[in-house]
Amino acid sequence: MNLDKIGNFIAEKRKEKRMTQEDLANRLGVNNRTISRWENGKNMPDVSLYRLLCELLDISIEELVNGEENDKNGKIEGVEKAIITTVDSSEKRNKKMKKSLFFIILALLITIILCLNFYIKNYHKIDIYNMAIVKGEEKLIYDTQTLNMGKYNVYFYGVESLQLIDFKNNFYDFNIALRNNQIKIDDIKNYLDEQVETGNQEAFSLLDGGTKIYKNQKYEIIACNTIDNNRDIYIGIPNMVRNLNGNYCGQEKSDVCYFSRDFHVISVSENDDKEFV
Repeated sequence: MNLDKIGNFIAEKRKEKRMTQEDLANRLGVNNRTISRWENGKNMPDVSLYRLLCELLDISIEELVNGEENDKNGKIEGVEKAIITTVDSSEKRNKKMKKSLFFIILALLITIILCLNFYIKNYHKIDIYNMAIVKGEEKLIYDTQTLNMGKYNVYFYGVESLQLIDFKNNFYDFNIALRNNQIKIDDIKNYLDEQVETGNQEAFSLLDGGTKIYKNQKYEIIACNTIDNNRDIYIGIPNMVRNLNGNYCGQEKSDVCYFSRDFHVISVSENDDKEFV
């Protein structure tokens, strides 16, 4: 193809139709620069515009491609038929591709929405309202249920599972919720501290760096926080701390026994003896 020849031919036929570059551009749905580049021989019109351009300039597609009028009085021969077939095929292919692309995008959007709804429904963050334990058969630490979370381990003592309960009274398994990032260990600690503040739970701190022991009538929980950076969690039945006898938070079982004694005041009397203790 001789682009200069085709460009001059387009410019000539445009002027014969008394159209400006802007007029032709508006009818073809392109800008002025595009027409100018065609007529200067820098670019060839897009195949999809052949038919409309030829209709506007009153020429055949064969004449457009050749850049000159032919002697066949506009009769469409083999070359022109091939070009028209190419244009039609291109248009059909573009429409088909656009349609296919639309349905692919639509399917992806529907899939994403369904996945998000499923995730939000099944793996949303849990706002803990209450906790309950499912007791096991033996009062032992279940090594098979130890959850190695990298920085700490979670152990169960005489407990088959810990159930988390939200405000709507929905139950969630602690192990599953922890693995799915629906809760964090800090969420458990915050809940326990809130229960201590409201008087629903007791808490004791150990002089090992900050380990806390939470107790109530249903369960006991040890939240390790030792000076050697042990952050393990122990969840068990009542009297778990006594039965473990110091064998937690990375420490070995202790032979030290602790006793407590209650005193009852029977009577009170004044005494001026300064040496009295």
